[in-house]
Amino acid sequence: MSSTPELNKAFWAKCGECQHIWPAAYYPYDLAKFARVVARSVCPKCGEDKRVFIAKQNDGVLLEPEHG
Repeated sequence: MSSTPELNKAFWAKCGECQHIWPAAYYPYDLAKFARVVARSVCPKCGEDKRVFIAKQNDGVLLEPEHG
């Protein structure tokens, strides 16, 4: 599958420890690979790996204010 930057949409994650928000993965993407990438997300700011949540988003657009 070839994808162009215009078609890639961010899937946003939020750290439960430091509240940092970052794109954990981009879609469209193979569903199995996407699930593995998201499940293994680690906060790039503080290294938290147990309390990573899905940020409020809509079709790749972040809907909550960014922190940290």
